[in-house]
Amino acid sequence: MSIEAVFESSLRQIQVNSGNGTITGAGEYYETDSVSLQATPNYGFQFLNWSGDLISNKNPVTFTVAKAMSITANYVDLRRTVSVSCSHGTVTGGGQYLLGDSVTVTVTPERGYRFVRWNGTSTSTQAVYTFTITGNVTIAAELAALNKYRISTAGENGSIVGGGDFYEGEQVTLAATPNSDYMFSGWTWN
Repeated sequence: MSIEAVFESSLRQIQVNSGNGTITGAGEYYETDSVSLQATPNYGFQFLNWSGDLISNKNPVTFTVAKAMSITANYVDLRRTVSVSCSHGTVTGGGQYLLGDSVTVTVTPERGYRFVRWNGTSTSTQAVYTFTITGNVTIAAELAALNKYRISTAGENGSIVGGGDFYEGEQVTLAATPNSDYMFSGWTWN
């Protein structure tokens, strides 16, 4: 009769999955070894918990090896999107931010338009608007067309420059140059 001894490795694989961070401590360990895993989240993420063969919300977490394990590190995405839009002007401040960040959006209307308000997820009547990120934000700058006026110039015995089309609120500068033997005496308008 022959008796054969069967030996089994007591090394156990501790495999960790982590899509939005890095993990230290994974690898091969002997049964009864104490293992410490630590998750370091990528920028914009926060550690949430461990799942799979280990259930815990501690980070780092320490446990005793009893078997091969497959563990997942779970994270919360803290990134939020600010979308800004405007017709007849330019806007700044859109992009990705973290929850709790302070964000400033600005609008610069094209000539002939004025800012009215921001409309959407967040609202304001300030063209330069600062707010705190609590979620995704979609806002549009509402602009209004300004009244347009034509400044026509006429004058005998001289020349006038500076006339043309102007929008409400714009400053108009006119310059009169008299012909020789004449002098400028004033403006009249109707």
